[in-house]
Amino acid sequence: MLGLSEIEIFKTATAEYIKPVRLGSPNNQFGGPGENFWAGVNAQYTEKQQGDPYATRCIESPDDGGNARCSPGSDNGQFRPWGYFYAVEIGAGSSNLKVELYDPRHVVDSDGNGITAPDDHSWRSDWNQRWQTNVFRLLRPDQTPYDPFDNQLQCEESFPRGNSPGHGNAWTTLCTGTTTVAGALDPGIWLIQIPSPLYEGSSKFGIRATVAGGSTPRVYGLFDMSIFVNIEGNEATPWLAEVRPEHEGKLFELDIFDMGDNDGEAWIEVLDPSGAVVDCSWSSDNGSAAPLGNCHITMNDQRFNNDWLNIDIPLDGYTCDTTQALGCWWKIRIHNEGQAHDRTTWSARITGNPLRLVP
Repeated sequence: MLGLSEIEIFKTATAEYIKPVRLGSPNNQFGGPGENFWAGVNAQYTEKQQGDPYATRCIESPDDGGNARCSPGSDNGQFRPWGYFYAVEIGAGSSNLKVELYDPRHVVDSDGNGITAPDDHSWRSDWNQRWQTNVFRLLRPDQTPYDPFDNQLQCEESFPRGNSPGHGNAWTTLCTGTTTVAGALDPGIWLIQIPSPLYEGSSKFGIRATVAGGSTPRVYGLFDMSIFVNIEGNEATPWLAEVRPEHEGKLFELDIFDMGDNDGEAWIEVLDPSGAVVDCSWSSDNGSAAPLGNCHITMNDQRFNNDWLNIDIPLDGYTCDTTQALGCWWKIRIHNEGQAHDRTTWSARITGNPLRLVP
């Protein structure tokens, strides 16, 4: 053109980094009273088959001599000392963050177990009389939502066991006074980290967050969640995850550890936002598996006791209603005859490119 041998053409685009899947709760409370499940964490020297594969060091029971160690040859290769992360998502224009914990101290009934809602079913054994001490850390948001290890510490508080038997059944503000963080808040994902506790036992608790001004915070599990499902009437349908339409064409992967500690009839179903049972394929450490089909999985007679259940759900053609607060939230239906509770650990992720072009 007009004697030019080359023409430079420029084009620009904007990409969005898709955040991790929100797990377990669409609102400002994760676990605790009224939620039909509890957040949970087991102490380091508790056997893995109690339902927590990440916070426990031991595959088998700890050393009977009262030492802080596992029985010889029973170290858990999946143990991670950093424990679990929960997100507190804060919107713009918010101030005065209040993070509250329900029963953060490891306190159990005088008989060692809670059995009636809203008790949290925390327990311990008499192993060397060492109770579980829970630590809660609040971390400030940053620009790397997929990396929780580089966030700045805002505050930290330890909760040893209570001075008397029984459950506290009360909300406690994390860190200080009546407000956890006073003043204007940085919007984004604040983190609550719960490192693997010392020494032995299983603790259940709830987390909730409120702010002054701005939108209501969202509190949810990040990457995975360790929970205690407190089922009433043999069946419960807790929230599973928010799967948004930008994940269409990808694969929703769900891993569940130690599901269905039951000697009777038990099953689970994965439900999409419309309430329909989705199609999935699955496999387990115990050698059982099923090809793509209706995602109704039987768990009779402790079928997945101390094993991982790995579920794959194709998202081909998937869509959901983003204009509704719960329009993209999935649920899990749990049916468990004869045992109205179960301690499990869940991990969920979307496989595929975490970047997408936006207008």
